Amino acid sequence: DVFRDCVVSTEIKLNEGLKEIDGGAFKNCSVKEVTIPKSVDTMYSFVFDDCNAKVKVYKDSYAEQYMIENNYEYKVID
Repeated sequence: DVFRDCVVSTEIKLNEGLKEIDGGAFKNCSVKEVTIPKSVDTMYSFVFDDCNAKVKVYKDSYAEQYMIENNYEYKVID
């Protein structure tokens, strides 16, 4: 729940090298944008529930597959 209920009006870019994102990490967070690095290979349940952030993921990444499987909106970046 690192960013849960967080009020951030800018963008969060997670660092390359990060391997996993815990469940509920961005739940009910008002951040504008979140960029998930290519290095992420594990994301747990409910990461973006009640979060209106524009989530950016890399094409063919684990994060993209997670977004598809969990029916979250996202944008692909190169």
